[in-house]
Amino acid sequence: KKVLSTTKREKSTYCILLDKDSTLWEGTKGAGIYINGEHKTDSPFIDIYSMHEDKKGELWIGTFGAGLFYKGKAFLTNDADSKHIRSIAEDKNGSLWVATSNGVYVMNDIYKGKTDITHISTKDNNLYSNELRSLFIDSNGNIYLAETGEGFAIVDGNKYNKNREIVIKHYTDKDSLINTMVQSFVEDNDGFIWIATEFGISKFNLSTETIKSYFFSKNMLNNIYSENCGIRLDNGHIAFGTNNGIIIINPSVYNKGEKTTDISADDVTVNGQKKSGIVYVMSKWWKSPWAIMCYVAIIILIFFIRRKIKRDNSRFHKAIKELNQKKDELVSEKDQLVIEKEKLNAENEVIKDQYSAEVRIRRQEEINSLDEEFINKVESITNREMARADFSADEFAEMMGMGRTVFFNKMKKITGYSPKEYIKLKRIKRAAELISTTSKPIGEIGFTVGIEDPLYFSRVFKQAYGMTPTEWRKNGTQSKE
Repeated sequence: KKVLSTTKREKSTYCILLDKDSTLWEGTKGAGIYINGEHKTDSPFIDIYSMHEDKKGELWIGTFGAGLFYKGKAFLTNDADSKHIRSIAEDKNGSLWVATSNGVYVMNDIYKGKTDITHISTKDNNLYSNELRSLFIDSNGNIYLAETGEGFAIVDGNKYNKNREIVIKHYTDKDSLINTMVQSFVEDNDGFIWIATEFGISKFNLSTETIKSYFFSKNMLNNIYSENCGIRLDNGHIAFGTNNGIIIINPSVYNKGEKTTDISADDVTVNGQKKSGIVYVMSKWWKSPWAIMCYVAIIILIFFIRRKIKRDNSRFHKAIKELNQKKDELVSEKDQLVIEKEKLNAENEVIKDQYSAEVRIRRQEEINSLDEEFINKVESITNREMARADFSADEFAEMMGMGRTVFFNKMKKITGYSPKEYIKLKRIKRAAELISTTSKPIGEIGFTVGIEDPLYFSRVFKQAYGMTPTEWRKNGTQSKE
C-alpha cells in the first residue's frame, strides 16, 4: 500500500528473495547479485534468473548460462541448454525441481549429501517441449511445468516421492487453455491454479480437469503477462506482472459455486434437510444419471424422427419427381435464352467494330494511368493510417478526396474489395509479416496493426491464413529482430 523506497539498477532485476534472516537478495539480468542493496562484485555469474532457499536455509542460485550454484559448487553444466536455469522449487520430500532449457532436473536427497539426479525431457517422451519457463508445486504436492509453446504438464508428486514413478498429464489449447505460452502459476486459497500466459489468464480445476479463461483488461498490453511474475497476497488476492504494470485479481469472485472436489453424501439435501442413502458421485458429468437420462431421451427422439421420415418417404419421392419436371422446363427455357444471348453478342460485336482501334487504345491508356494513380494513393494512405484502430472507410474516402459511394464503387471495381475489406486485408498481411520476422508478442503485434480486440484479431487471422497467429509463428520463418 505504501512504497518505502525505490532503487535504480543499471540492469533489469529478474528475481527477488527474502531469506529467513530477512536478508534481501536481488538477481539481475547482466549484473549478478545485490545483497541488501549492495552489489556482490565477486560473483562468477551475471545472469540470475531464479533463487531458492531450502529447508536448511541454504541458498540455491539458478543462472541463465552458467548452471545451478550451491555453496560455490556448480551443477547441471553438462550442456548449454542445461545451464539455462529459469525456475527452482522444492517438493514435500525435499527434492529440488529445476526447470531448464533442456527439460526438468530433479535433485533427490539433497539433505543427505547425495547427487542423485533424475532428468525429465522430450527424449523419453515425457515432455512436449524441453524449454520450461516456469515451475510450480501446489499444496497437494503436484508439480506444474510450463512447456514453452505446448501449454503445461502436471507431474504427480505423490507417486514420484513414493517410488520415483513419473506420471505426467499434458494440457494445451485443445483443453481450452487460453494460450500455449505459459508464463507462471499461482494457487488461490480455494485450491484453483491460476495460469498466466503470453496472452490472457486461465483458471485450472485439477479435480474436474476443467479450464476457464479470462481477459481482465481492454488494454492489450495488460493481458500480456511476464515470466515467473505472480504471487498470492496475504488477503487472498493474486497479483501478476504484465507488459503494462500489475494486474490484481480477487479469485473468490470467480470461484463462487465451484468446488475443487467431488460432491459427497454430506452435500446432498432435500427441502433443506440432509438425506442418507445411495448417492452417485461422478467426477465426469457425462457419466452421471442425469446425463444417461438425456442420452436415452435423445435416442427415443431419433427413433421417432426416423419413423416419421420413413412414413413421409413416398411424399418425398413425389416431390422430387415434380422438381425434376420443373428442372427440365427450366433447362429448356435456359437453352432458348442462350440462343438469344448469342444473337445479341453477335450484334454487339458488329457495333464494337465501328469504333477505331486508335480511339480504344488511347482511352485504355488514360484509364490505366488514372487507376495506377488511384491505387498508389490508396496504398500510401493505408500504410500510413493502418495502426489506427478507429480508421474508417468514411475517413478513407475523405482523404482520397472522393464521395463515399463513388470511392466504394471504384475500390470494388479496381481491387475487388470494399475499403473496409481492403484495410483489414492489409492489416492481417502486415501482422503475418511481423509474426514471421520478429519476436514481438502476438498481442502487441495485433495492437501495432490497429486491431485492439485480441479475440477478433485471432479470428480474422485464422480466416485469412487457415491457422492462428501462434501456429503461424511456430510453422513460419524463424528469423527474429
